[in-house]
Amino acid sequence: MSDLSVLNVKDFGAIGDGRSHPVSQRFQSLGDARQVYPHAQAMTDEIDWCAIQGALNEALSLGGRDVKVPPGVYRTNRTIDIVSGVTFSMSQAAVISPTGDVHVVRLRKNSKLEGGKIDTSRVRDFSKAAVWLNGEDKFKTAGHLTTVSSLELTHAPMSRTGYGIYMHASGNDSSISWVHFNNVNIAYYYYGIYVHVEHTGTQQYINGNKFVQIGLAHNICGIRIDSHMFPAEASGNLFAAVECQPTNHEEYKGAKGYNPDENLFFYVSGASNYISGYFWDGHLTANKQKAVLSANSSHSHIATNLDYTVVADLGHENRIIPNFKTKNDHVHAVIPPTVHGYDMLVGNQDDYLAYAHKRFVVRQTSGPAPSVGDLSRLFDLRGDYFVRWNDGRETQNQPVSIEIQFPAPLTYAANFGMAFGHWKESPRSLRIRVYAEGEWKTVCDHRDLPPLKYFVQNYLPNFVERVEFSLAGTNDSKRNYLKIVRVFGQSTVDSGAAYLQTGGGKLYGDVDLTHYSLLLGQVAALPSASAAHRRKMVLVPGDGVNTGDTLYICLLSQDGRYRWNRVTTAQQ
Repeated sequence: MSDLSVLNVKDFGAIGDGRSHPVSQRFQSLGDARQVYPHAQAMTDEIDWCAIQGALNEALSLGGRDVKVPPGVYRTNRTIDIVSGVTFSMSQAAVISPTGDVHVVRLRKNSKLEGGKIDTSRVRDFSKAAVWLNGEDKFKTAGHLTTVSSLELTHAPMSRTGYGIYMHASGNDSSISWVHFNNVNIAYYYYGIYVHVEHTGTQQYINGNKFVQIGLAHNICGIRIDSHMFPAEASGNLFAAVECQPTNHEEYKGAKGYNPDENLFFYVSGASNYISGYFWDGHLTANKQKAVLSANSSHSHIATNLDYTVVADLGHENRIIPNFKTKNDHVHAVIPPTVHGYDMLVGNQDDYLAYAHKRFVVRQTSGPAPSVGDLSRLFDLRGDYFVRWNDGRETQNQPVSIEIQFPAPLTYAANFGMAFGHWKESPRSLRIRVYAEGEWKTVCDHRDLPPLKYFVQNYLPNFVERVEFSLAGTNDSKRNYLKIVRVFGQSTVDSGAAYLQTGGGKLYGDVDLTHYSLLLGQVAALPSASAAHRRKMVLVPGDGVNTGDTLYICLLSQDGRYRWNRVTTAQQ
């Protein structure tokens, strides 16, 4: 027995084979088509659209039902209107593909859209939206539950036009509020999400909507909120757990309709909007400013990995975290690696500054010389190493400045920090500057720091050639020591040297195998000895009866030939 609460679009005549099928293939006239599909408007209408819209209309007439879209690619030449009270449930392998430049799906109040994919890539100059919400439907703050979940929206990689999600409010009493978007991936549009309030009447609002677990990839602008202030505004909209990677500006220079000033992670107007998440590869965008809070923004809260130096705040009372503007704004998300008394970093957070004194140019440019230790100890992995100035008060007037110069610009520095130990021997003042793109930039400048065990700056600008950190004064009121245990940092692009990378490379420092085994390569038979195998060690397994395991190493002999030399054979 079929589930009468669920309507299948295939039962209404949908084909879903990815090809265009106008109703003229099935009916002789528009009148004949309307006997089956009363909403048909022309003989060129797609059968898939007629069937899908017919199922939705039938669900509405039955007082609200679920409409199921099984696997397939469905072509539509008109907007699919997901009517109130209906759940439009797409199989994970179901795809809606428009044949022309139309809003693909219109979401009405108290409807649900879930699963599947909307693919607009066949419409190269697409200028509409994959998902469209219109404020004339009056999505108020109560009386509805409108949701979009587990959906993929994608456009043509070389087009970058149109909108992934478009929310538009204009005219009198136009509102979109309390709509929930969850687990949505949006790629290759001009605007990934566009929230647009036009002051064309009395009271237009787009307020209190929630976007959670949103992936934004290769859009010209990830999130854009265009809004005036009261009474026409977008406010209280939440974007949480956002992952965003921009498009590469170099690919779109001179492209029709492309404005490089809009190549941003986000552009925010309105009041009290909230954005949190991770925004990657800012160097791909066209601008030094990677995000903008407009002059029409106020009291918005930005909590991302983006530092305030790359977010243009033109508004009023906005808050950007991490911004390090006050002494309470330190971010403690990263634990300094291999510092005695602290947890160790594990996984792929390799310390890019490990053994920096051997790999980069490190020098002290001002202030008194250390009383204990030298600069090399700042980058050594030993937890009991440190550098100390015995009279921290002396550095109050003569700040200690240390500079690290990289052989090539550091593309993306995920964090930079230093550990000071347990005994309040941290500085009262700390300034970090970087030399990038031809100029010195101050990343943070603190003049009255509390006692710190460590300090982490979670973002540096791109293309850093040099880092300078300056320390002055001390929080140690008993001995007046100023001490640095470690200077550390991570890069999301360039590997460090604290452990061996998956792809191999140099490893600085000792390899401690006290608690772990070293696994050797194993071969059934020795390959031909050559320079490619020099210094490599392999194990040839025995059968455990007549022969035991034998260990070999490939070495260069005095006669200039390479040979496999037996190291040992397992004995009884």
